Amino acid sequence: MPTRPMVGCRVPPEWKKKIEAIGAETGRHASQIVYEAVERYLAEVGDDLVSIQIQKILQRVEALEADSAITTLSLKVKELDAKAEKMQALLTTLNPSSLEGGERGKLTLNAEQLAMILKVTPRSVNMAAAKGIDYFSSWTQQHSKTNKWSFEVINPGAKKVTRHFFSIY
Repeated sequence: MPTRPMVGCRVPPEWKKKIEAIGAETGRHASQIVYEAVERYLAEVGDDLVSIQIQKILQRVEALEADSAITTLSLKVKELDAKAEKMQALLTTLNPSSLEGGERGKLTLNAEQLAMILKVTPRSVNMAAAKGIDYFSSWTQQHSKTNKWSFEVINPGAKKVTRHFFSIY
């Protein structure tokens, strides 16, 4: 059976006398009394530590909420979300079959605009497009509830490829 580690400390003489008196009255050894006292103390402090940690977390949250930089970022995120919703609404209301002559119209977007609609990064849009039209089309279906997307390369063979993205109806 493994032994438990020992902890020792020096106490004032009056504590020692109290511990011995409790031991004599209860028939227990001084080490048992000290063990129980430490056990009770640790249980109380453990509960207090949880409360203290919760208070510290709440204080940090309050400090973050009061931070003007966080407030500014939060407002900018809300503005971007609103812009993305407007773009999504525009795209879902666009009906190319209503164009004269039955020609399909294309509302073309760049990677940044499409990324806002799909709520991804422009880099992920370009990386998906680099894998080919079929992959890109199925990838966009995973990110868009209403539209399937495709693209056309504007400057094939150039060092930096430019793509225009459009919705497939």
